[in-house]
Amino acid sequence: MRMSFLGSKFPLIQAPMAGVQLSALTIAVCKAGGLGSLPCAMLSVEAMRAELAELLPALAEASRTVGSPQIRNRGTIGGNLGTGSPAGDALPPLLAERAEVELASVSGTRTLPLEDFLLGVKRTALAGDELVTAVRIMPSGGAQTFAKVGPRNAMVIAICSLAVVVDTTEGEVRAAFGSAAVTAKRVTVPLAEAAELPDLIAEAAAPIDDVRATAEYRRHALRVLATRTLERCVRS
Repeated sequence: MRMSFLGSKFPLIQAPMAGVQLSALTIAVCKAGGLGSLPCAMLSVEAMRAELAELLPALAEASRTVGSPQIRNRGTIGGNLGTGSPAGDALPPLLAERAEVELASVSGTRTLPLEDFLLGVKRTALAGDELVTAVRIMPSGGAQTFAKVGPRNAMVIAICSLAVVVDTTEGEVRAAFGSAAVTAKRVTVPLAEAAELPDLIAEAAAPIDDVRATAEYRRHALRVLATRTLERCVRS
């Protein structure tokens, strides 16, 4: 590609992809129901790949809502975690699947459940000398989906978001919401009590009034999202 500027032509430099490719071993382990490791440098666009979307469809759906194509080709899952924003799109799908965060420093490596890693608004348990190196996750294989409310369909910070996993093996429904508390939060109910999920999520939320929405609207939107996503999972 070339562009014109003041009558001259200059080559348009395109940077190489910054992400990493998921190994065939990671995909195979996850498909076998084992604990897989997603590299921290995995791009949002890579989470949308068919082989991973089959295992973690809610994460793939959330990744499609991240920014613009340019951002999805540069933003990483590690960056989404390290930022610690309650509105991080990848957080609800990972929480719903009970993901763990792998941290490393010169002193060694440790692993934390994602809910323990997230401490507050843009606050995490990451020590000053640590890096996020991977996300450990064991796909449940259950029906799952992701939904997000915003003032438009792209390039938007979530007013609220929700991921739902119907885990028939564990006999429970897990839901995780974002942008409605100081951190993304998970709510779990027995499968037989799934109808209570919308109210339980609304009760667990602690939204605020800000320039994007009122607390009342966020709580109402979470109820609607919970009802719709649960119906979508049951139909699938």
